[in-house]
Amino acid sequence: MNQRMKKLTELIKKKYNNDDPGHDFAHIMRVIATCNSIGKSAGANLEILIPAALLHDVVNLPKDHPERKQASQKAAEEAKSILKNFDYSENEVSQITTVIIEHSYSLGKRPSNIESAVLQDADRLDALGAIGIMRTVTCGCRLGASYYDVGDPFAKVRELDDKRFTIDHFFVKLFKLADTVNTQDAKNEANKRIEFMRFFLDQLAKEI
Repeated sequence: MNQRMKKLTELIKKKYNNDDPGHDFAHIMRVIATCNSIGKSAGANLEILIPAALLHDVVNLPKDHPERKQASQKAAEEAKSILKNFDYSENEVSQITTVIIEHSYSLGKRPSNIESAVLQDADRLDALGAIGIMRTVTCGCRLGASYYDVGDPFAKVRELDDKRFTIDHFFVKLFKLADTVNTQDAKNEANKRIEFMRFFLDQLAKEI
């Protein structure tokens, strides 16, 4: 890590001091680690990708916020003002903010470059596996959802409703993420993590 990134990281670390463990600085560090791994294999420009990963959630809106779809745009605007103080050129800032905007799942943009593709993949992988289960439960609690429907936990006869039941989110969104990632490395890892999540649900079914 060069001096510019070290200084930027120290500043940004303070900005992720919030009450949402699903989008805290630990989340950022996991995404950066995944970007480094996938990005090197995919031939991404890490000088653009890693700052984008560091700043991608610098503005984080709750899932039930009316402007949720604009969160990545707001993060990009905040990132732009920050990066100018760290000697990033206009071209670098433009590339980094584009990656930040395009990473968003809720915005639904297709990646226009390999850096955006890798950040999308890294962010989506963090919603899966063991950490994905923890993040899902945290989000459900923050939204006031129950863990599951006592009468029909796995929605065999009812409609899925992940606003009311946390486990439903596995089926509404998370198990579909492997089909939305861009790189083969991410797809392979997504399938492994989903397999673990299905094992978790099997165990849950036995317990309840």
